[in-house]
Amino acid sequence: VDAYRILANDTRMENSGVKKLVEKTMSKFVSEFQYVERGHLDPDSAPPFTPHPETDFHGSAAAAGYFRMQAADVAWIASLIHDDEELQYEALSTGHAFFAEITKVWNSGDGRSTVPNWQLLVDVGDVQRMRDGESYALLQNDKSSTRVKSIEVLGNDVWNVHVEWFSPKTKDLYGPINARPTDPAWVGQRVLFVPTDTSALADKQAQAVWSAKDGIGAWLTHGRAPAAVDTNIIDDITQLESN
Repeated sequence: VDAYRILANDTRMENSGVKKLVEKTMSKFVSEFQYVERGHLDPDSAPPFTPHPETDFHGSAAAAGYFRMQAADVAWIASLIHDDEELQYEALSTGHAFFAEITKVWNSGDGRSTVPNWQLLVDVGDVQRMRDGESYALLQNDKSSTRVKSIEVLGNDVWNVHVEWFSPKTKDLYGPINARPTDPAWVGQRVLFVPTDTSALADKQAQAVWSAKDGIGAWLTHGRAPAAVDTNIIDDITQLESN
Protein backbone atom coordinates (compact mmCIF):
# COMPACT_ATOMS: atom_id res chain seq x y z
CA VAL A 1 0.00 0.00 0.00
CA ASP A 2 2.81 2.40 0.86
CA ALA A 3 4.58 1.64 -2.44
CA TYR A 4 1.35 2.25 -4.39
CA ARG A 5 0.83 5.61 -2.68
CA ILE A 6 4.39 6.70 -3.48
CA LEU A 7 3.97 5.84 -7.15
CA ALA A 8 0.47 7.31 -7.36
CA ASN A 9 1.67 10.66 -5.94
CA ASP A 10 4.81 10.82 -8.10
CA THR A 11 4.51 13.72 -10.56
CA ARG A 12 7.04 12.32 -13.02
CA MET A 13 5.85 10.97 -16.37
CA GLU A 14 5.45 7.20 -16.57
CA ASN A 15 8.12 5.45 -18.62
CA SER A 16 6.61 4.54 -21.99
CA GLY A 17 7.93 0.98 -21.66
CA VAL A 18 6.03 0.21 -18.44
CA LYS A 19 2.85 -0.81 -20.28
CA LYS A 20 4.71 -3.52 -22.19
CA LEU A 21 6.28 -4.91 -19.00
CA VAL A 22 2.93 -4.92 -17.19
CA GLU A 23 1.41 -6.98 -20.01
CA LYS A 24 4.28 -9.48 -19.78
CA THR A 25 3.91 -9.70 -15.99
CA MET A 26 0.16 -10.29 -16.14
CA SER A 27 0.64 -12.99 -18.77
CA LYS A 28 3.11 -14.75 -16.46
CA PHE A 29 0.67 -14.41 -13.54
CA VAL A 30 -2.05 -16.11 -15.56
CA SER A 31 0.14 -19.00 -16.72
CA GLU A 32 1.99 -19.64 -13.45
CA PHE A 33 -0.75 -18.96 -10.90
CA GLN A 34 -4.28 -18.84 -12.26
CA TYR A 35 -3.94 -21.91 -14.51
CA VAL A 36 -2.38 -23.87 -11.63
CA GLU A 37 -5.16 -22.87 -9.23
CA ARG A 38 -7.77 -23.82 -11.82
CA GLY A 39 -6.13 -27.24 -12.15
CA HIS A 40 -6.35 -27.82 -8.40
CA LEU A 41 -10.02 -26.92 -8.34
CA ASP A 42 -11.04 -28.89 -11.43
CA PRO A 43 -11.37 -32.63 -10.61
CA ASP A 44 -11.37 -33.55 -14.31
CA SER A 45 -8.07 -31.82 -15.20
CA ALA A 46 -4.62 -33.41 -15.16
CA PRO A 47 -2.59 -32.91 -11.94
CA PRO A 48 -0.97 -29.46 -12.16
CA PHE A 49 2.74 -29.05 -11.58
CA THR A 50 3.50 -27.60 -8.14
CA PRO A 51 7.08 -26.43 -7.47
CA HIS A 52 8.78 -28.04 -4.49
CA PRO A 53 9.45 -25.50 -1.70
CA GLU A 54 13.05 -26.61 -1.17
CA THR A 55 14.57 -27.84 -4.42
CA ASP A 56 13.98 -28.59 -8.11
CA PHE A 57 12.90 -32.19 -8.46
CA HIS A 58 11.49 -31.18 -11.84
CA GLY A 59 14.51 -30.37 -13.99
CA SER A 60 12.51 -28.99 -16.90
CA ALA A 61 10.82 -26.47 -14.61
CA ALA A 62 14.19 -25.30 -13.30
CA ALA A 63 15.67 -24.97 -16.79
CA ALA A 64 12.59 -23.20 -18.14
CA GLY A 65 12.62 -20.87 -15.16
CA TYR A 66 16.22 -19.93 -15.89
CA PHE A 67 15.38 -19.01 -19.48
CA ARG A 68 12.33 -17.01 -18.37
CA MET A 69 14.47 -15.00 -15.95
CA GLN A 70 17.01 -14.43 -18.72
CA ALA A 71 14.22 -13.20 -21.02
CA ALA A 72 12.86 -10.88 -18.32
CA ASP A 73 16.30 -9.32 -17.76
CA VAL A 74 16.63 -8.55 -21.48
CA ALA A 75 13.05 -7.30 -21.81
CA TRP A 76 13.04 -4.79 -18.95
CA ILE A 77 16.23 -3.06 -20.11
CA ALA A 78 15.16 -2.96 -23.75
CA SER A 79 11.69 -1.70 -22.81
CA LEU A 80 12.70 1.06 -20.37
CA ILE A 81 15.97 2.33 -21.83
CA HIS A 82 14.31 4.46 -24.53
CA ASP A 83 12.69 6.65 -21.86
CA ASP A 84 15.33 6.51 -19.12
CA GLU A 85 18.55 8.54 -19.41
CA GLU A 86 20.19 6.75 -16.47
CA LEU A 87 19.79 3.38 -18.20
CA GLN A 88 21.21 4.92 -21.37
CA TYR A 89 24.30 6.20 -19.52
CA GLU A 90 24.74 2.82 -17.84
CA ALA A 91 24.51 0.99 -21.19
CA LEU A 92 27.07 3.37 -22.70
CA SER A 93 29.49 2.95 -19.78
CA THR A 94 29.28 -0.86 -19.95
CA GLY A 95 29.65 -1.06 -23.73
CA HIS A 96 26.08 -2.19 -24.45
CA ALA A 97 25.17 1.01 -26.34
CA PHE A 98 27.08 3.37 -28.63
CA PHE A 99 26.98 6.75 -30.36
CA ALA A 100 27.54 6.80 -34.11
CA GLU A 101 27.58 9.16 -37.06
CA ILE A 102 25.83 7.84 -40.17
CA THR A 103 28.21 8.10 -43.14
CA LYS A 104 26.39 6.09 -45.81
CA VAL A 105 22.85 4.85 -46.49
CA TRP A 106 21.87 2.32 -49.19
CA ASN A 107 19.35 -0.36 -50.13
CA SER A 108 20.69 -3.84 -50.89
CA GLY A 109 17.29 -5.36 -51.69
CA ASP A 110 16.52 -6.98 -55.05
CA GLY A 111 13.53 -5.92 -57.11
CA ARG A 112 10.73 -4.73 -54.88
CA SER A 113 12.38 -5.88 -51.64
CA THR A 114 13.85 -3.28 -49.32
CA VAL A 115 16.92 -4.03 -47.20
CA PRO A 116 18.23 -0.79 -45.62
CA ASN A 117 21.92 -0.58 -44.72
CA TRP A 118 23.86 2.04 -42.79
CA GLN A 119 27.57 2.66 -42.55
CA LEU A 120 28.46 4.09 -39.15
CA LEU A 121 31.42 5.89 -37.66
CA VAL A 122 31.31 4.67 -34.07
CA ASP A 123 32.84 6.34 -31.03
CA VAL A 124 34.44 3.56 -29.00
CA GLY A 125 34.43 4.13 -25.25
CA ASP A 126 36.56 2.52 -22.56
CA VAL A 127 34.40 -0.61 -22.83
CA GLN A 128 32.87 -1.83 -26.08
CA ARG A 129 31.13 -5.20 -26.40
CA MET A 130 29.95 -4.93 -30.00
CA ARG A 131 30.39 -8.11 -32.06
CA ASP A 132 29.38 -9.25 -35.53
CA GLY A 133 25.80 -10.48 -35.57
CA GLU A 134 24.64 -8.56 -32.50
CA SER A 135 21.36 -6.64 -32.60
CA TYR A 136 20.72 -3.03 -31.61
CA ALA A 137 17.78 -0.63 -31.67
CA LEU A 138 17.78 3.06 -32.55
CA LEU A 139 16.95 5.22 -29.52
CA GLN A 140 13.23 6.15 -29.31
CA ASN A 141 12.41 3.26 -31.66
CA ASP A 142 11.81 0.35 -29.26
CA LYS A 143 10.52 -1.98 -32.00
CA SER A 144 13.44 -1.32 -34.34
CA SER A 145 16.15 -3.89 -34.97
CA THR A 146 19.50 -3.76 -36.72
CA ARG A 147 22.23 -6.38 -36.98
CA VAL A 148 25.96 -5.75 -37.12
CA LYS A 149 27.30 -7.11 -40.42
CA SER A 150 30.95 -6.06 -40.18
CA ILE A 151 33.34 -4.06 -38.02
CA GLU A 152 36.48 -2.29 -39.28
CA VAL A 153 38.86 -0.84 -36.69
CA LEU A 154 40.11 2.55 -37.93
CA GLY A 155 41.90 3.49 -34.74
CA ASN A 156 41.88 3.05 -30.97
CA ASP A 157 38.76 5.19 -30.58
CA VAL A 158 36.94 4.85 -33.91
CA TRP A 159 35.30 1.91 -35.68
CA ASN A 160 33.69 1.72 -39.09
CA VAL A 161 30.55 -0.41 -38.62
CA HIS A 162 28.08 -1.76 -41.18
CA VAL A 163 24.57 -2.50 -39.88
CA GLU A 164 21.59 -3.97 -41.73
CA TRP A 165 18.02 -3.06 -40.85
CA PHE A 166 15.53 -5.81 -40.04
CA SER A 167 12.71 -3.64 -38.67
CA PRO A 168 11.31 -1.31 -39.79
CA LYS A 169 12.34 -1.29 -43.42
CA THR A 170 9.84 1.01 -45.11
CA LYS A 171 8.36 3.04 -42.22
CA ASP A 172 9.67 6.27 -40.73
CA LEU A 173 12.12 6.16 -37.84
CA TYR A 174 12.02 8.73 -35.03
CA GLY A 175 15.15 10.64 -34.08
CA PRO A 176 17.05 13.73 -35.18
CA ILE A 177 14.87 13.44 -38.30
CA ASN A 178 11.76 11.41 -39.06
CA ALA A 179 12.46 9.41 -42.19
CA ARG A 180 12.67 5.89 -43.57
CA PRO A 181 15.92 3.97 -43.00
CA THR A 182 16.73 4.22 -46.73
CA ASP A 183 16.40 8.02 -46.81
CA PRO A 184 19.82 9.60 -47.61
CA ALA A 185 18.89 12.47 -45.28
CA TRP A 186 20.15 10.27 -42.43
CA VAL A 187 23.74 10.76 -43.66
CA GLY A 188 25.57 13.05 -41.25
CA GLN A 189 23.12 12.49 -38.38
CA ARG A 190 24.50 11.47 -34.99
CA VAL A 191 22.43 8.79 -33.28
CA LEU A 192 22.46 6.46 -30.28
CA PHE A 193 22.01 2.70 -30.59
CA VAL A 194 20.80 0.76 -27.52
CA PRO A 195 20.07 -2.92 -26.74
CA THR A 196 17.10 -4.35 -28.62
CA ASP A 197 14.53 -6.72 -27.16
CA THR A 198 15.66 -10.28 -27.95
CA SER A 199 13.67 -11.85 -25.10
CA ALA A 200 11.51 -13.80 -27.55
CA LEU A 201 14.42 -16.19 -28.17
CA ALA A 202 14.83 -17.01 -24.48
CA ASP A 203 11.04 -17.42 -24.17
CA LYS A 204 11.12 -20.00 -26.97
CA GLN A 205 13.98 -21.80 -25.21
CA ALA A 206 11.90 -21.90 -22.02
CA GLN A 207 9.07 -23.58 -23.91
CA ALA A 208 11.33 -25.95 -25.85
CA VAL A 209 13.12 -27.33 -22.79
CA TRP A 210 9.93 -29.11 -21.65
CA SER A 211 10.05 -31.46 -24.64
CA ALA A 212 13.83 -31.81 -24.93
CA LYS A 213 13.93 -35.35 -23.50
CA ASP A 214 16.15 -36.65 -26.32
CA GLY A 215 18.39 -33.62 -26.82
CA ILE A 216 21.87 -32.73 -25.63
CA GLY A 217 21.94 -32.34 -21.84
CA ALA A 218 18.60 -34.13 -21.39
CA TRP A 219 20.10 -36.05 -18.47
CA LEU A 220 20.25 -32.73 -16.60
CA THR A 221 16.63 -31.70 -17.10
CA HIS A 222 14.89 -35.04 -17.60
CA GLY A 223 16.48 -37.23 -14.95
CA ARG A 224 14.61 -39.10 -12.27
CA ALA A 225 14.60 -37.55 -8.79
CA PRO A 226 17.62 -38.89 -6.81
CA ALA A 227 15.57 -39.43 -3.67
CA ALA A 228 12.07 -40.55 -2.82
CA VAL A 229 9.60 -37.69 -3.08
CA ASP A 230 5.99 -37.11 -2.19
CA THR A 231 3.68 -38.83 -4.67
CA ASN A 232 1.93 -35.50 -5.24
CA ILE A 233 5.11 -34.09 -6.77
CA ILE A 234 5.39 -34.63 -10.51
CA ASP A 235 8.93 -35.04 -11.80
CA ASP A 236 10.00 -35.22 -15.45
CA ILE A 237 9.85 -39.02 -15.72
CA THR A 238 6.30 -39.09 -14.34
CA GLN A 239 5.29 -36.40 -16.78
CA LEU A 240 6.81 -38.18 -19.79
CA GLU A 241 5.57 -41.65 -18.92
CA SER A 242 2.04 -40.41 -18.28
CA ASN A 243 1.93 -38.89 -21.77
